[in-house]
Amino acid sequence: MSGNTTDGRFTSETASEAGKRSAAVRPRKLTPERVDGGGRVPWRRPMMRSGGLMCLGRWLASGRLSGAQGGAAIRGVEVWMGVHESKLTQRVVEELTTDVKRLKKELRAA
Repeated sequence: MSGNTTDGRFTSETASEAGKRSAAVRPRKLTPERVDGGGRVPWRRPMMRSGGLMCLGRWLASGRLSGAQGGAAIRGVEVWMGVHESKLTQRVVEELTTDVKRLKKELRAA
């Protein structure tokens, strides 16, 4: 038999064999041992965040991450960066507000 049933569907044995062959050629999952740089993604320093996104891009291109995994990881980084940027902006605005209050006080005193 060719692996198909009389109505054209695959038998369970043929489907199982096809699944095993497909799994054998699929990219392996990302593990720390397979990650460039000893498994560390460069997120810690502000100047390296874009490097982290580039690293994710390389993993996607090389098949180390699926499209869904990579998209989710990149979206997570984008959200984190947005929150970080908002906190940074808030801090700068607070510092500028303090400076303006100080300058107004100095002008009144003069």
